[in-house]
Amino acid sequence: MKKTTISIIALLLATSLQAISQEKFTLTYKMEKGKVYRYMSENSYSATQEMMGNEMTVTGDSKSIIRYETEDVATDGKLTMIVSLEESSVHTNMMGRDTTIKTTDLLDKKVRQEFSPAGKVLSQTKLDSTGGKGAGLSGRMLGDNDLILLPDKPVAIGEKWTVAGADTTKSEGNETITTYSSDYELVGKEIKNGHDCLKLTYKKTYEITGKLQQMGMDMFMEGEGDAAGTYWFDVTQGLLIADESTVNQDITMAITGQTQMTIPSSQVIKMSNHLIE
Repeated sequence: MKKTTISIIALLLATSLQAISQEKFTLTYKMEKGKVYRYMSENSYSATQEMMGNEMTVTGDSKSIIRYETEDVATDGKLTMIVSLEESSVHTNMMGRDTTIKTTDLLDKKVRQEFSPAGKVLSQTKLDSTGGKGAGLSGRMLGDNDLILLPDKPVAIGEKWTVAGADTTKSEGNETITTYSSDYELVGKEIKNGHDCLKLTYKKTYEITGKLQQMGMDMFMEGEGDAAGTYWFDVTQGLLIADESTVNQDITMAITGQTQMTIPSSQVIKMSNHLIE
């Protein structure tokens, strides 16, 4: 009788653990109409580039506050957000020169972005029509502020999936095309910044091509990179709580025209974003 009881308890425990492991979670953004959400973005970087036989190393960091105002929430869950920068500063150290710049040109310039419930950008419209350095403002120029892309189907702990695609960014005659493949995994549950979250990890590889115009020169860019990171998502509130990642990339710039040169560079970027409450 005692052995039978133990066997029954073990069976129930195994069944409970199996049920927990097979529990599916649906991740969707649930921002409230009329509410403002702010995220602190902090990045540090180290870059080495070679120009005319000389190698130069640049280090620095940047800090910004990105503001999302929920303009509308459709019945199908689509979100219309007004996105802007509230604060932004960049610190660099190059050739022994230490410089901090507050990038006021982009402050308060607004972009209307429409997102799917999973965070995919469906449309983007610049609202600021004034000239100046910030005239070509796009969502990505605000600091890569697109929402983290969530799985488009319910997922269980331990489940993995892959997302591949291409993004094109255009601004004032410049164009950059990024093709990528990202591997995601829902690794478990964890408390992050006081929120009960799902913890997800990702690894991404990408290739970049583009053409730029700067100081009257035509520049062509190509390169590749990889990124690895973790993000924490509050399923109940439908909010991204934090995102931390490291990016490694190698880029080559080719300048044409009267002055011709090739400038290879390597960068390591550490990025951290978290919800301000």
